[in-house]
Amino acid sequence: MENYTAGLKLNCGDNETNAQLHFNRAIAHFKRGNYRTALRDFEAASKLVEPYFKAIFKAAECCLQLKRFDDCMAWCEKGFQVEPENKVFGFIVESVISILFLDFLAAFGNP
Repeated sequence: MENYTAGLKLNCGDNETNAQLHFNRAIAHFKRGNYRTALRDFEAASKLVEPYFKAIFKAAECCLQLKRFDDCMAWCEKGFQVEPENKVFGFIVESVISILFLDFLAAFGNP
């Protein structure tokens, strides 16, 4: 992670390079379970290069892990706009719905 941070501090001026550095550092954080930090880097990467499909997908995954469901759905919507036929965002949306349904059942009991 330190190397990615050092690369970003150089600020080379190339958006694609900086986006890749943010993305790679975010992946390292994601693998360690640092979802908030990873999300910030995925967001930065997606702003530098639009559309950055992989960053959008991973940002949605971070939000799912953080139980930030509204944000997760917003990232999925962006993903659908970039690749409408890609089913991966549909699976994430299904996961959000399942989690919310299970939370509802836990709170109010089985009807």
